[in-house]
This record gives sequence, structure tokens and C-alpha cells, in this order.
Amino acid sequence: MTALATAVGIASHILLDLVTSFGTMIWSPLSRVRPAWDIIFIVDFIMSAILLVPQFAAWVHRDPARSVRRASTDVGVVYTAGVRSSLVHRHQRISVFGWVVPIASAIFAAIFFLPLMGNRGAKIRRSTWARGGLLAATAYLLLCTFAHHVALTRLRNFAAAQKIDAISLAALPEAPSLLEWDGLITSPGGVYRLNENAAFFKHRKS
Repeated sequence: MTALATAVGIASHILLDLVTSFGTMIWSPLSRVRPAWDIIFIVDFIMSAILLVPQFAAWVHRDPARSVRRASTDVGVVYTAGVRSSLVHRHQRISVFGWVVPIASAIFAAIFFLPLMGNRGAKIRRSTWARGGLLAATAYLLLCTFAHHVALTRLRNFAAAQKIDAISLAALPEAPSLLEWDGLITSPGGVYRLNENAAFFKHRKS
């Protein structure tokens, strides 16, 4: 059982690296190629929160006598982490991240505090919280996969409309992954880039 749990943990870690735009060298040491599926941003605050919040919630409601204080502490931690992530990404001019943080924090606060009514949280098992987090993370990845498909389709349509002889196309997620995408088209004449304002710029090769 321990070996199975270890294998699942390692496999999930590799999978979560693959779905980012940074990827991971899964074939090392045979190859240094870094496959990346470009589904979520390298450090995705929402994805991380979806995975961690259920664990925090289970800890909050494990002890009813301390649940209010623990819930308040966890809301503060989640909000602070979101604000710090927003500041880190400010230099990338990701304006949408500013309103994502308070909305996401409000949702997570509801997860912490609403089960306190009628002491319902104490009746939820830790495994149930974990399953809920896994389902939510899977749903988020599926939504990001669909958004990635939409971004790639948009790039292909642009290349066709502009009669660009595309060598390769890539839709790269920005933070938050579900809403912001950076499109790149490599052609014999240069590289086209789609920024967050949906404006294309062409960079000629030297």
C-alpha cells in the first residue's frame, strides 16, 4: 500500500509539472527535452489553492472548539498568498489578477466558514474534503484545457486569415491560467505574438 501511494504521488507530481508551460524533463537522463502541455501557468495560484484549501478545511473543522480561530487564520493565509502572487505578477501587466484574488478568497472563506453553521464541518471526513479538492482540481484542469484549445484555434484562424506560413504555434497560459493567454506563431519571416489586449506584433528575425 505504501508503494502504491508513493507511485501515485510521484506520478501526480510529474503530471502537474507536464501541464504547466514550463514542463519537466521526464526522459532524463536519456534526453534533456522538456515536454510542456501549456495548460496552466508555471505557478498557478488558483490551482494551488484548489489543492490546498480542502486540506486546510479538514484541519479547521477537526476541532470544533478551535474551528473559528483556525478558519480566520486560514482565510488570512490564503488572502495573503493571493496578494503576494498578484504583486509577483504585476510586472507582467496581468491586470485581471487583481480582481481574481478577492473573488477567490471570498469563495475559500465560504468553504471555511459556512460549514461552521450547525457544526456541519465536524461531520465531514478528511477523505471527503480530499475527494472534493481532487474533483475541483480536475474540473479546473479540464476548463484550462478547453481554454487552451480555444486559444490555439484563435491562433490558427489568425494565421490563415493573414496567410502566414506557420512553422509552429503555441498558446501559453498567463496568470490566471483560465483567463489569460499569450499566443506565439513562428514563421519563416519572424515571430508573431498575441498579447493580452488581442493585438498582434511581428518581430522580424535578424
